[in-house]
Amino acid sequence: MPIETTLFEAVERNGNAKSQEILIKAAFESGDPQYIAHALGVLARVRGMTQLARDTGISREALYRTLSKKGNPSLRTLTSVLSGLNLKIGVETPTLKQGARPRGRQGGRKLALTKVQVRIAQVAMASRDTSISELCKELDVKPVTLYRYVDPEGNLREYGKRVLDGA
Repeated sequence: MPIETTLFEAVERNGNAKSQEILIKAAFESGDPQYIAHALGVLARVRGMTQLARDTGISREALYRTLSKKGNPSLRTLTSVLSGLNLKIGVETPTLKQGARPRGRQGGRKLALTKVQVRIAQVAMASRDTSISELCKELDVKPVTLYRYVDPEGNLREYGKRVLDGA
């Protein structure tokens, strides 16, 4: 039976900066406001909700409520929390990609992993406790496929970058 791993659990367990960065990027890439609020809540708990309350001037209770799975933070709260967590958000505009034309009628072979799966693999591979065979079972891929996307330290390889860039 495969072990179910989520980005949230990995961040809460590891608490390292790289896992936190991966989590928050995945949340903002999803575009789901509740996912973003929950991810910010996980980061706030890992980094210390009391200190965040002091830094932002928002009560701990309000932060817990707003940064929950059902939370809906206002723009003012969101900017205060991002500032308190030392995070910045940016805006990207779509650009025309220059380069080679995709091969074949459908643009080549479909990628084996989704954005979320690549993020999970990144966090899991960065942890020394990860069993590659269990991770491969969970993601339903072979180890060779996993290593095409993420290296043993959790850094993205070319295929992983392609998935996250939306190519």
